[in-house]
Amino acid sequence: MRPMLRRCVIALTASAIVAVSFLSTSFMSATSANGAGAAGGRTFRVGVLSDAASLDVARDTSALASEVWTLQYPRLTEYDATDVTPIPGLADSWSPSSDGLTYTYRLRGGLNWSDGTPLTSADVVASINGARTGHWPGTGDLSGLSARAAGPLTVVVHASTLNQQLPSLPVHVVPKGDTSKLSIGSGPFVVWQRKPGFVRMVANDRYYGGRPFLDAVEFHVYPNGDALAAAIQRGDVDAVSGVPSNQFDKLNSNENVTTVVGNNGDYYALALDTRAAPLSDVRVRQALGFFVDRALLVQRYNNGVGRAAVTPTLARSTTWDFSLKVREQVEQQIDNDAGKARGLLRASGADRIDLAIGVAPNDAAGTRIVATLADVMRGTPVHVAAAGAGGTSKVNAQLVLRVPGDDPDAVLRSFTCAANQSWWCDPAYQRMYAAESTSLDPAFRVATVRDMKRLLIAQSPEVPLFHTDRLEAYRSDRWKNVVRQPLDTGAAFFTLSAPTFVLIQQASQLGTNKVSAQATLLAALAVAAIAVAALVAYFIVRARGSLRRTAPT
Repeated sequence: MRPMLRRCVIALTASAIVAVSFLSTSFMSATSANGAGAAGGRTFRVGVLSDAASLDVARDTSALASEVWTLQYPRLTEYDATDVTPIPGLADSWSPSSDGLTYTYRLRGGLNWSDGTPLTSADVVASINGARTGHWPGTGDLSGLSARAAGPLTVVVHASTLNQQLPSLPVHVVPKGDTSKLSIGSGPFVVWQRKPGFVRMVANDRYYGGRPFLDAVEFHVYPNGDALAAAIQRGDVDAVSGVPSNQFDKLNSNENVTTVVGNNGDYYALALDTRAAPLSDVRVRQALGFFVDRALLVQRYNNGVGRAAVTPTLARSTTWDFSLKVREQVEQQIDNDAGKARGLLRASGADRIDLAIGVAPNDAAGTRIVATLADVMRGTPVHVAAAGAGGTSKVNAQLVLRVPGDDPDAVLRSFTCAANQSWWCDPAYQRMYAAESTSLDPAFRVATVRDMKRLLIAQSPEVPLFHTDRLEAYRSDRWKNVVRQPLDTGAAFFTLSAPTFVLIQQASQLGTNKVSAQATLLAALAVAAIAVAALVAYFIVRARGSLRRTAPT
């Protein structure tokens, strides 16, 4: 090869090498910004508003603490990501006794804590009994339950009376029941560092489900909603949870961000005193439900972010509810309809409905809801006032927040004569509750629970208002496989068993967003062009040399 040709090819090749080097550096920088190349490997960062006081399983009631425990301390049974029904957790199987009072759980073989210490039935028993006597947050009512070890891998839980919640036991298992050992866990992640406003958890190589894709999860606390929304838009965090409704439109307008409106079934409702007129007449109660414009209520109270609650939600799992098709049909029939409402009111002989609504002390949200409802009801025959306001002292309605659990029994019990302050006492409902709450037949229970819901809708002892949603968002330009629990309606991050943190993967984009991905693609095309140019130059110069050698003298 001639010197000129050699210099040309060398120059073009060097340019290609520089371009490739630049491209690699740019790609690695983008990957680092995505969390994959950050210190500690693949790190997923979540922004929140509230800090945890201590992360003590026995005392801390914060949402952040609950999320940390879910990632660090698995339970005997966990929750299916689709419908939150019980699935294996630390126990891979369980069986009830013939009377349903005793459940025997068999632990997985080879369970270990993150420090290598074996996890045994003694840890489970100490945690269950400690949660019962210490009233750990989030465990519900464990009175009447006792646990004992029947071998290193067998736990026996006995209930003094039939407990329909079993086999689910919402107790996080901690080492020997000691809630102070925050650095040791058996879940997919373990707390590595904690300081005010910050928690870092690292992947647990000994997790029974296998090491997760992520190397670390971080929780960053922000002082207000503005700062939280700005953090995800800048890319400082990969997800946010607990976003204020006034920030949601900003996040929805960002093409790199996907928003999530999640709910486990919690809803606000008006419980009605049916003992005195006019609410003693079922037609008046039904009319009240038709008069409520739930969409307008959500718009004015929460900037339109939320879902109307037309029928009561009895449990977190949809297996207890009507089918989706039936549920939609029922809700369409009883949703806001002023014409039907006025017809029912005329038929009852009443010309107006005066509601004096009681709100729990120091419930600022409840006070706002009642004030908003009064505004929404203007122009209708329904007159709303908070108890004690405007000369009203007698309460004939109560704003309640229903929080469904694993089993529908808790919500169903709230409508019985004993638990309802006798505001509504229906013999047919009482009979169904007595049958459902003592049955060991799952199919019979489901059918009876659905019949009870139909009766609640027909008799309207309460008027459901709206669901209390948790607003979240994540960087969909960076991550995929984000899982909502329960499917379609639940949150993505602060959930019952946090499946997202185990299943999440990086999105298949080259850069931190679409713009950088396009820029990287252009750079790749430029490298290819340089390489082609080098080859073309080589053949042109070589061809000219051949012509010179063969030209006649």
